[in-house]
Amino acid sequence: MVNETTDALFGSLSYDFADDRATLTVEARKSWVDVSFFDNVARIAEQTDSYNNFTPRITLEYDATDDSMLYASVAKGVKAGGFNGFVAGPVNLLAAEQKFSEEINWTYEIGSKNTFADGRFAFNAAAYVVNWSSAQVQSLPSNFNTVNLQPGSVAPTIFLNIGDVKSWGIELDGTYVINENFSINFSATTSDPKYKTGTKVGQFVGVCDGIFCPA
Repeated sequence: MVNETTDALFGSLSYDFADDRATLTVEARKSWVDVSFFDNVARIAEQTDSYNNFTPRITLEYDATDDSMLYASVAKGVKAGGFNGFVAGPVNLLAAEQKFSEEINWTYEIGSKNTFADGRFAFNAAAYVVNWSSAQVQSLPSNFNTVNLQPGSVAPTIFLNIGDVKSWGIELDGTYVINENFSINFSATTSDPKYKTGTKVGQFVGVCDGIFCPA
């Protein structure tokens, strides 16, 4: 059984300049997360953990024309850690896998939002980079052997911190209004997420080295 309590303070401040064509916005969130856990299956006494984080976001917007806006942003995100318990299905979890730490990411994005043809055609474009540290993923316990999995049964899953991950991508989307009855919508995206060297590989208890898990 898991109980989680979250308290947070949020603030935002914007400043217009360049003849009100540009806006700088600074946002910040301070959070306090308390997690308590009791393993009913293993009859283990309550455990607790706390996570305190400051997550800012800075956004710059510029109206190049009345129909075109450019923007850039930098933001930090945090996902609290927690507990997996002591027992996962048919196995007793190793001590190192009974809890997982928080995950942190930094996101960098630039883009543009535009309208043309008296507002009938909207086109948006964005490019981003996301850097994760201590990324949380679902995995099998390292001491669970899938060879012994019985037909029809479900393998136990837990959360692990696997290490660092980086992803970049480009997104395009738009809408063209033909008339009051018809419109065309389109979108395209490409992304390239990769595990960084040194990332742990859950069930296989290995470490990425560019060969073992290059993708």
